[in-house]
Amino acid sequence: MAMALLFDFHLPAWLGHPVELRRPAGGEARGRIGPWTLQVKRDGFTGQVTCSLVAPRMSFDHAAVTFRFSPRTETFDAIYRVDAGPAHSWRPNAMALAAHGVQLQSDDARNPSGGRVTLPYTALVGGKTVWIRPSAKARAWPFRIEELTSAVNAAKSSGCGADFTGPVSE
Repeated sequence: MAMALLFDFHLPAWLGHPVELRRPAGGEARGRIGPWTLQVKRDGFTGQVTCSLVAPRMSFDHAAVTFRFSPRTETFDAIYRVDAGPAHSWRPNAMALAAHGVQLQSDDARNPSGGRVTLPYTALVGGKTVWIRPSAKARAWPFRIEELTSAVNAAKSSGCGADFTGPVSE
């Protein structure tokens, strides 16, 4: 009885009608696809969906994959290779990525790259491993991406919108 009285709201007559209190219809879903973790949050008030797709040292957003090295690693001259394909510089993709809302720089004036290399998803589709050499003096590092396509498809089917999943042209 005391609980019923606690939630018995008496609203002023000027409001015109009583307010029904309900828990928002939002929620959170989380799943794993290989090394990738997909988290989808739905705001019950606005209906907005926010998505996160991450794997160790990798993250996906705005139809691009960001590969992380040490924050002290300078990656301005980074080159990448998907599987046994030809090597490419990441820089020709920078304008398309920035236009799509991808953040390419950190706040560190000494190392604006922040140890990150960001590539468009379209450059990686169908690959199993992307090799990235952050600079001419560094060795190439492998990143396993074989489940990336399945993870992106799961994000699309979970309601993650076009601003999250793409497309970004190379």
